[in-house]
Amino acid sequence: GLWMYADSYLDAATCVMAHSKHPHREPAYLLYAHAVEFALKAFLRANGLSIEEIEAHGHRLVPLLDACHGRGLKEPGHIEKAGDAAIRLLELGDTDARYIRSGFKRRPDLSALRLFAEWLIAETEAICVPRSPKRGAAAEGTASAPS
Repeated sequence: GLWMYADSYLDAATCVMAHSKHPHREPAYLLYAHAVEFALKAFLRANGLSIEEIEAHGHRLVPLLDACHGRGLKEPGHIEKAGDAAIRLLELGDTDARYIRSGFKRRPDLSALRLFAEWLIAETEAICVPRSPKRGAAAEGTASAPS
C-alpha cells in the first residue's frame, strides 16, 4: 500500500509537470516529496520495520533515508548525489511546500528530485510489490492457454 501511494504521487507529479503553464512548481515539489516519503516508508516496511517504528520518523525525509541506508538501500553515485541534495533542501523548506510564505526560498533542482524519486520507486518495486506466480507468468508472456 505504501509503495502504491508512492507510485501514484510520482504519476501525479509527472502529470503536473507535463501540463504546467507557468514556472511556479510548488505542487510538483510537494508531490515528488510525498512520492519519496512513501517509497522510503515502503522500503522500511518491506525490511521488517513496524508501522510504529516508521511513524516515529514522521515526515522527515533525511532520517527516513538514513534508516533505509542502514537497511541496505544504496543509490548509484549520480542518483545519490542528486537525491541527497534534493532531500536535504526539501527538509529545510518543508513548511514552504505546504504553506504560503513570502521571502527567499531555496529549492532543490526539480530534475534531480524527479530523478531520485523515479529511481527510488523503480528500485523498491521488486521488494514492495508481491508478484503472484500467475501474475508473474502473464507479465513475462509465458502464461499458458486456458484449459
